[in-house]
Amino acid sequence: HYSSEGVLILCNILDLLIYSNNVKAALNKANVDFLCQEEEYSLDRILGNWFDNGSQLSGGQWQKIALARVYYKEADIYLLDEPSSALDATAELRIFNSFFEVSKEKIAIYITHRVKIAKNATKIIVIDEGKIVGIGTHTELLKNCTIYHELYEQEKEEFEKS
Repeated sequence: HYSSEGVLILCNILDLLIYSNNVKAALNKANVDFLCQEEEYSLDRILGNWFDNGSQLSGGQWQKIALARVYYKEADIYLLDEPSSALDATAELRIFNSFFEVSKEKIAIYITHRVKIAKNATKIIVIDEGKIVGIGTHTELLKNCTIYHELYEQEKEEFEKS
């Protein structure tokens, strides 16, 4: 026979030890700094303006929340499709540095149109109009894949302009 009080206490302890630490770690990895208030996360904040008293987030903030959910699972395989399309360059760099660290001993597949991000992969697959046109490392593709080389040059020019 278990008392409901004992179960309630056990659940609260588990919440504090497991939920709190894992959620905070995932939020840190995803750089979800906009939920931080005085070095503590505001985890009871309602997200989305379709709720009463809900806060609408920017596209980049929603992407960070989605990444935090990915990191929380601690999966063996990560598959991300343009996970930084709504982020500025600084936030994108922080997100991907964290992603590369988190996925070091895992299988990580990410889809991106940015060469500066793709070049960190151990193997890059270049797809053009639904067909694979190149497979290799960044260095190999710069030499052997015209489309990849053109994307690289275009990105380099855009960076130099800004």
